[in-house]
Amino acid sequence: MTELGVKNATLELEILKISIEQRQQELKKHRIIAPVEGVLVPFASIKSMKDRVVKRVETGEMVAPGQPLIAMMKVDKLRIDVLLAVQDINKVRMGGKARVYIEGAGPEPLKAEIVFISPTINGPTSQFHVEVEFDNPAVDMKDQPAGSYPFKYRPGMRARVELDNIASNDND
Repeated sequence: MTELGVKNATLELEILKISIEQRQQELKKHRIIAPVEGVLVPFASIKSMKDRVVKRVETGEMVAPGQPLIAMMKVDKLRIDVLLAVQDINKVRMGGKARVYIEGAGPEPLKAEIVFISPTINGPTSQFHVEVEFDNPAVDMKDQPAGSYPFKYRPGMRARVELDNIASNDND
C-alpha cells in the first residue's frame, strides 16, 4: 500500500513539474521586453507626448495592443539641441565635430558629432536647430543600490557646445 502511495506522489510531482514548465513557457509569451537599453521616464518628459492624454497603466490592468505602457529614454548617447543664427547655416555639416562641456563635469570637453540639421529656419528669430550627440559613459554600479542611474551624465544637465568654425553656445 505504501508503495502505491509513493508511486502516486512521484507521479503527482512529475505532473506538477510539467505544469510549472508549461506555465513558465506561457509567461515568456507575456513579457514586455525593451528593444533597447534605457531608463524609464514619465510620459510627460517626452516632447512628442506632452499634448496627449496617456493613462498610467496599473499592475494587473488589461491593456490594448499599441497602448503606451511606459516611456523609455535611451541614455547611452545623449543629444543636445543647439540654436544657431541663420548666417551659420553654411558652416555646419552632418557628421561635423563638436565639443561638449558639461557644467560641473570638469574642464575636459566631450567629443560630439552633428547628427541633425533642421531643414527649416525659424523666421521671427532667424535661427535653426542643430543636434549634437555624444557618448554617455556608464558608471561602476558595484557599490550602487539597485535601480540607481547607471550613466555619468543625466538628461537636462546644463552644457556648453562648441561647433567647429562657430562661436560657443550654452544649452540644456
